[in-house]
Amino acid sequence: MLTTNFNGQLDILRAEKAALEKALEADRASKSQDSSLDKEPAIVCYEYILFAYKFTQLIQVALREEHDKLLAEKESWVISSASGNVASDVSLDEAKRLWEIEKTELLQARDHAISQVKVW
Repeated sequence: MLTTNFNGQLDILRAEKAALEKALEADRASKSQDSSLDKEPAIVCYEYILFAYKFTQLIQVALREEHDKLLAEKESWVISSASGNVASDVSLDEAKRLWEIEKTELLQARDHAISQVKVW
C-alpha cells in the first residue's frame, strides 16, 4: 500500500515537473523573442540618429554657404558705397506713392478675377 501511494505521488510529481519544464521553456522562448524585438528598435533608433546627424550636417553646410554668400554681398555693397557707386535712393514719399499705385492695381486685378469666377 505504501508503494502504490508512493508511486502515485511520484507520478504526480513527475507530471508537475514536466509541466514546470514546459512552462520554463515557454518563458525562455518568449524572452528570447523579446530580446530579438529589443534589438530591432535599437537598430531603428541608431538609423534615425544617423539620419538626423547627416541631415543636420547638410543643414549646416547650406547655412554656411548662405552665410558666406550674404557676407560677400554685404562686402560688395560696402565697397560700392565707399567708391561712390551707390544707386540713387528713392525718397520715402515716392516709395509710398509707388506702393499705393501697385496696391491699387493688385486690388483691381483681384476684383476682376473674382467677377470672372462669379460669371462661371
